[in-house]
Amino acid sequence: MIPTKDLAGKGEKPGWKAKDLKGLLSADIDDYDGDGAQEMLVISFSAKKGAYSQTAVTLTLRMFEYNAKKDTGRQAAKKSTVADMMLLGDTLYRPEQINVFTYTRGEERLIAVDLWESMNDTVTVLRVCRYTGKKFAFDAGFSYEQYGVGDLVLRKALKDPEPGKDETVWTALYDTEKWEPFYTWSVDEQGGAMISQDELKRFRAAYDKQLAAAGLSAGEEKRSGFFTSWITDGGTGETQSDVNAEDLYAAADGTFTPLAGIVLYRDPGNAAQPFLLHRYDGPGLLDAWR
Repeated sequence: MIPTKDLAGKGEKPGWKAKDLKGLLSADIDDYDGDGAQEMLVISFSAKKGAYSQTAVTLTLRMFEYNAKKDTGRQAAKKSTVADMMLLGDTLYRPEQINVFTYTRGEERLIAVDLWESMNDTVTVLRVCRYTGKKFAFDAGFSYEQYGVGDLVLRKALKDPEPGKDETVWTALYDTEKWEPFYTWSVDEQGGAMISQDELKRFRAAYDKQLAAAGLSAGEEKRSGFFTSWITDGGTGETQSDVNAEDLYAAADGTFTPLAGIVLYRDPGNAAQPFLLHRYDGPGLLDAWR
């Protein structure tokens, strides 16, 4: 069982170990496939040492069905999402987040995984799926990236962007069979010109349109500088203050439930503060076992 107490780094070094990222973090009971019977969604994490002193964190979603006639339960589906997070590196210099939430779009209940990191680029990947009664089926996927000296790109997933064997969530973004750019701004292609505020508004509108099609809306998030760009924050990545799913998204017309997350962050108003490892369980169903 993963505890939900925040852990602080020691200066610029981690104050936690891989074991602090292993186990069950959250569970939720609801009718996920619309068959009138409730299922149990279980969210767990594992971690192992990866390349470049990183820790490869694996998020696993499992759905369990209950058979009332036989008084037995069974695991109906399993889905893994892999993200490389530099949580056990020699130094801590990039904030990162994994957030899991569920929401409704009409009569459908959907499950979303939001991944974000800030290093030389700022990248967000949002993946949405639904439970069919037998499996987790891909519904939608979006990504935005800010990199270089002001380049911006929005992508939409053409199919389930689950990383392949030798891919991470981030490297998979360049797989043209999985992702398609639909809005870009290149400083070089624009003759060195930075994106204007008016163009940035069109950039935001294009992203909002894609989210709305998936039944979501995004607020003025404060974790990446995406909506202010390098014009106002210099690309420092120190604008992060939103750390939970409800700070970042809302259902366009339905219910919204934050389920779980692992967040590495630092208060942007206090650069002297050590990084914090924040782990949360939205429903709190597992609190009695912590």
